[in-house]
Amino acid sequence: MSPKVTKAVILTASVIIIAVILGASAWLFWKPSNRAQTGQQVAFVSRRDFPKSVTQEESAIYVMNTDGTGQTRITDNSLANSSPQWSKDGKEIVFVQKEDVYGMKGDGYGRMKLAVRGAFPQWSPDGKRIIFTRQTTTQDFHLFIMNSDGTKKRVLVTGHVTQFQWSPDGRSIAYTQGRSGPTSQAAIHVIDPDSKADITLPSPEGGDANSPCWSPDGKQIVFGSFLGEQRADIYVIDVATKETRKLDLPDDVGPWRWQPAWSSNGRQIAFLSSVNPPWSAKKESVNMAAVMADGTGARLLTNLKDWRFASDFVWADDALIFVLGEIKEKNGKKETSTNIWSVGIDGKTKRLTTTGKDSAPNWALR
Repeated sequence: MSPKVTKAVILTASVIIIAVILGASAWLFWKPSNRAQTGQQVAFVSRRDFPKSVTQEESAIYVMNTDGTGQTRITDNSLANSSPQWSKDGKEIVFVQKEDVYGMKGDGYGRMKLAVRGAFPQWSPDGKRIIFTRQTTTQDFHLFIMNSDGTKKRVLVTGHVTQFQWSPDGRSIAYTQGRSGPTSQAAIHVIDPDSKADITLPSPEGGDANSPCWSPDGKQIVFGSFLGEQRADIYVIDVATKETRKLDLPDDVGPWRWQPAWSSNGRQIAFLSSVNPPWSAKKESVNMAAVMADGTGARLLTNLKDWRFASDFVWADDALIFVLGEIKEKNGKKETSTNIWSVGIDGKTKRLTTTGKDSAPNWALR
């Protein structure tokens, strides 16, 4: 999935001051209701409460159970709230409010600003540190690291960092340096967050390397590779030996495969698949697909057609939580609606939200 930094709405100083005061006072008295029960839960972003929004910069963070019940709003303002991610113990959520990084409890209480300006925050496995990107120039998105309380911020990687993930043991971070796409030279690096020792993993010949995802045992990384305008393939690399193998996937899952992610048990790899490249205006659908970790048993999990597309997915035990978007023409204009769905490894789908304004799911076992 390629990170994009949300553009902030330009506000006057007086409006900002009023919003801060009102937001702070409202938080003292506002209490989330109809909370989702403990267990397996999904945090997600929704614009359902802002139907008259002109700027489209208002959004709220919700939580729900993995069957779609107990949908509960846990942010109380009319700012842009985005990129929620659960801590590994399922007790806290780190997210972005407008342009800043915040943390809060899983029920929405205890909200605290952790960093000024940042995007796509991510917990370390032990919950003690957080990494995030910050746009420093038009082209550069540096990778930062800080303690979970917002202290000891420092730049970890400079340049154009587009995707990143902690290793399961928290000792390394895999990240993509450079833009991925048809003319890309993006490469995957692995860095020690303490010593800053950095290695570059080899990319497939003629292609780039992007979207790294660690295997649960931390020994391998699955990643995508765009081969110009021809196709996109998926590879697995052994981090210690640098030995790389391509997953030989059949054409019936589509020649374009990207954004791979390992299941929590290490047995399967899910990915997005389409007939046309993800940047093509001709694409008619993007599907969820999966393959066994050894490269066998590849199959489509969804059968989306007619401008329906899957995106932004996470594993939730043996199922996948993902965004299903649909493009329709209305009054001569194309409108996009997005809802959150789940699909099992058996291909059975379930619609979890129905507002047409929900996205960015992140799953946790609480």
